[in-house]
Amino acid sequence: MPRIFYTHFAFFIFITLWMENQWPSILLLLAQIVLIPVLFLVIVDEESSFKKAYPFFALPAYASLAWMSIFPSNWNGLLSVIYLLFTVYIALFGIRRFLHRGFIQVEEFVIDCGFIFLSVGGIWFLAYEMGIDTGFSPLITWLTAIHFHYSAFLMLVFIGLLGRLKKGVLYPYMASSMILLPWVMAVGISLSPWVELIGIIVYILSVFSIIIYSFRLAYVNRLQKTLVITSFASVGVTIIFAYLYIISHSFQYGIVTIEWMLIFHGITNALLFGLIGSVGWLLAIPSSKWEAPNFPLSLIRGKYRPSKEAIPLRGLVDDMTIYAPFIKEERVSQTVIDFYENTLDYQLHARVHWHTWFKPFAFVYRGISRLLEQINLPLSSKAIRMTGDIYRVEGDGRGDVRAWMRKIGEETVFVALYSFHEKEGRTYMNIALPFPFTSMHGILALNEHGKDLELTSERKNSTMKDAGIYLAFGKNIRFRLPLSENFYVQEIKKGKLQASHRMRILGIPFLTIHYDITK
Repeated sequence: MPRIFYTHFAFFIFITLWMENQWPSILLLLAQIVLIPVLFLVIVDEESSFKKAYPFFALPAYASLAWMSIFPSNWNGLLSVIYLLFTVYIALFGIRRFLHRGFIQVEEFVIDCGFIFLSVGGIWFLAYEMGIDTGFSPLITWLTAIHFHYSAFLMLVFIGLLGRLKKGVLYPYMASSMILLPWVMAVGISLSPWVELIGIIVYILSVFSIIIYSFRLAYVNRLQKTLVITSFASVGVTIIFAYLYIISHSFQYGIVTIEWMLIFHGITNALLFGLIGSVGWLLAIPSSKWEAPNFPLSLIRGKYRPSKEAIPLRGLVDDMTIYAPFIKEERVSQTVIDFYENTLDYQLHARVHWHTWFKPFAFVYRGISRLLEQINLPLSSKAIRMTGDIYRVEGDGRGDVRAWMRKIGEETVFVALYSFHEKEGRTYMNIALPFPFTSMHGILALNEHGKDLELTSERKNSTMKDAGIYLAFGKNIRFRLPLSENFYVQEIKKGKLQASHRMRILGIPFLTIHYDITK
């Protein structure tokens, strides 16, 4: 157990010995003084500039909570602002973590959301202490503050740590549902008991899935396994009674009262779920599997235009052997190899297919893409001819950069800046699409399939660590997007190729382009 846990817990005991109204304020105070700060401190990077600033936000927040608890007064509203600033600080750290990583690790994204959602709990705590009319009773306002401390922050952090141990096939779905459900429940409370009822049913299914999932994992020792499973199992019990309360409150069945819920649900969540769960994880925090990518980034932003001195080129690469050993020229079709080495010797005809569910978004983006001259694709699926030129690019910041500028008629469709980089024995195609203030990088791994060639951003094995689609900011930030793309190029007959370019968002196809390529 980290020493800071004992320090914070001792401070918590000191406050409870002197505070006037121990029940039920102690439930929220346990999370505010002990559970949230300690988990936050052991998860964040030791070298983070955010952690160095931690005492400047945390110590005033601790002092404010202590004063509010021991000497409650009309100043409580003002002191709660200091605590809100502390939760905003943690939320900003969550945003910072997310921007430096993106959607690259589901379990880390869940932890980020827990950090970010805590600030919502800080807002509801402020509303309660200041007596702001939220449209609900003061008790419901206070319980909502507790909800975002326990069910949002602690639950999401616990689920993120669970994913650090192992990510099964169902883990992303369980994690995603737990991220969304606090908001579904909030909408249900505000608008419709039926939405609230549906939300709690999905919540029950998700929680019991997590309980079953937690049984199957390997922990550091038996004690940690017992504590973690007990923590999740306690939520399985309380969520059933929450379901009965919703039926009682919303549909006028006298099964469970708010007073009984406050005692049973509150104590169980605070002690069995929050405290026992935190102690279990603090016995040995699983290490993060995320490794920061460090591939070279393009420095070009906005619209790219070749200079008058730009040297025209024939192909996207001089020699495809740079991508060996994952592709070998003697195996892959020579026409496929020749296409990349002598690209302008070929004519391209494309058929663009926006998937039905995405067409409204494509229609909106069409107006923007004409201005940006990037991914400026037609809405029609008719076959169209693409023309283009290739130029050598200077000042990009990467090595041997070539701009392939494709057009449909007089409209620029793509401006893609091709380069490559090597990482751990694999050479990746490093393609940058410049946008205002940023650039989108497609880091593609090349694999041969008989005579055919695949270029993919999907991480299909451990040799493809850099593969992905990223937004680049500044000189160092690589934000991975929830996008993937896959090119598959094959020879139909001598001098004629067919290629498919499939793009997905969150694993769902939204764009497919079919190319007929003729020498």
